[in-house]
Amino acid sequence: MNLMTEQNQKEKAILSTENEIAINDFISMLWVEKGLSDNTASAYRTDLSKFSLFLQSKSALSSDLVSVQKEDIQAYLTARFEQKLSQRSTSRFLSSSRSFFKYAIAKKWREDNPTQGVSNPKLPRASVRKTSRCL
Repeated sequence: MNLMTEQNQKEKAILSTENEIAINDFISMLWVEKGLSDNTASAYRTDLSKFSLFLQSKSALSSDLVSVQKEDIQAYLTARFEQKLSQRSTSRFLSSSRSFFKYAIAKKWREDNPTQGVSNPKLPRASVRKTSRCL
C-alpha cells in the first residue's frame, strides 16, 4: 500500500512523532479493517496531518492530536473558513476527525469525542436537471 504522496511526505517530516504514530495507526486500521480505498485513506491522512500541523503551530492549543478539545476543532474550522476553503473539504475533515476520535476512544487513548456536537457546514444543493420525455 502506497498512501504517501509527495505532499504527505513533506507533512510527515514536520509532524510530531506522537501525531504521526496516531495517524499512521488509524490509517492502517482504515485500510485493513474497513477496506477504504487508497484515495479515501490518503485524504483522511492529509486532513489529520494538516489539522496536526495547525495545532503544532498554535502554542495556545494542544499540539497532541489525541488530546484536542472541542475549542481546538472550532479554532481550526474558523481558520478554514477564513481561508475560504470549500465546505465539502471541511465536511470531509469533520468526517475524518469523527472517525479518528471514535478510533481513539476504542483504543482507550481518550474517553470522549471532541467532534460531538460540531455541525457540518451546509453544502450547496446539487442542481436537479429537468428532463422531458418524448413519447
